Amino acid sequence: MNNLFKKITVGIFCGIIGILMFAHIFLPDKDITESERRHLASLPKFNYNSLLSGTYMQNMEKYLSDQFPLREDFRAVGSAAELFSGRLDVNKIYSYKGYLASLDYEFSDSAVIKSANKLSYAAEKFSSDNIYTALIPPKDYYINDGIHPVIDIDALCGIFNENLSNAGNIDLTGQLSLEKYYKSDSHWRQEKLIQTARYITESMGYNAPEIEYKENVIEGFSGVYAGQSAVWLDEEDIIYLTCGMTDSTKVTSIGGYADRVYMTEKAEESVDMYDIFLGGAEPLLFIENPSAVNDAVLVVIRDSYGSSMIPLLSSYFKTIIAVDFRYISLDNTVKFCEGYEADSVLIMLSSGVVKNGEMLKIDIK
Repeated sequence: MNNLFKKITVGIFCGIIGILMFAHIFLPDKDITESERRHLASLPKFNYNSLLSGTYMQNMEKYLSDQFPLREDFRAVGSAAELFSGRLDVNKIYSYKGYLASLDYEFSDSAVIKSANKLSYAAEKFSSDNIYTALIPPKDYYINDGIHPVIDIDALCGIFNENLSNAGNIDLTGQLSLEKYYKSDSHWRQEKLIQTARYITESMGYNAPEIEYKENVIEGFSGVYAGQSAVWLDEEDIIYLTCGMTDSTKVTSIGGYADRVYMTEKAEESVDMYDIFLGGAEPLLFIENPSAVNDAVLVVIRDSYGSSMIPLLSSYFKTIIAVDFRYISLDNTVKFCEGYEADSVLIMLSSGVVKNGEMLKIDIK
């Protein structure tokens, strides 16, 4: 009986392996994983040089891992097993009162200084005066549960601002709180930023009266942290705000596809529903609002967080030039901005970009 049981067990195991192997061979490869927001590896091309260097086998291993049948289900089971075993985080993602956050708390002083030098140089290309910084703290700054380490945002901001010449600091830490971020994502919620947009505008010396917005809801948003964890997958709503001025605002994209402040079709087309805000990863945008409160030109050096804030700021500024130096060089930006004279420059970036300044396409000459 023992031998029979062993044979049955081995047979079932071999059968499962065989089924998965044939599924891997005959099922079409996938291009994107929506949960992780990235492209999956494709079958590497064979050549003797890559085989001898070892890169072929490395690429093949990544391909087999990415294209394995039922990959998402196995990831979910593995993550659940880690939590059941007593781990407090999965894939460097942890949960606190329903909010997901990332264990991304380390930074190098020299890297922050490098970012400050680059951004100072870039900002002065648009204006020698009226330069402001508004660094965006990560969600975990407002969790600080005493268990998981969090980034020292005060130290990071201090180093950054000390090395950014001729700039005024707009401190956002007191303007934000945990509930102003998505539960499953790293970004802040636009509908919670109305007063923050007013605060930023007033801090730069401009008028910022109250504006009444209409809330518009898109259901079924699952943020990047939910996908990375593979286990916390509850969906939530994205709410975007409209008013008469946002409806009449004109958007011109350089090197991208956005032509409105809210590209709602991205909710269906993109792997990241957050891309409805200004079309997502757009390198350079010119946002014109003839009905704006202030007849002023504002240059915003931004990252993805700016996508949801800038539509609110567009009610206060006649022209906003939004540049993301992760995707366009400073030299090209300056060429496209000829004819515009900036009244103010706002450096509004997340701590994740500031501490990784090597990604900024700014060459200091």
